[in-house]
Amino acid sequence: MGGIHEQANNLNQLDVQINKSINGGIEMDLIILTAIVLIVFFSSSIIEKRLKTIEKQNNRVIEILEEIRDKK
Repeated sequence: MGGIHEQANNLNQLDVQINKSINGGIEMDLIILTAIVLIVFFSSSIIEKRLKTIEKQNNRVIEILEEIRDKK
């Protein structure tokens, strides 16, 4: 009988370890997902700012070219 109880106890311990691994994996996945979302958010914000700067520069170049054209 001691063998059956020992096996049941071992299975119970294994079950606890598996559950800890699964829960730990889910927590790690959430951390990674959060990091990816933050990276994408800040990257898109930086790209948007750079595109606006480029747009302002292009508008200024167009103004200068129009001034040169009008002088001719």
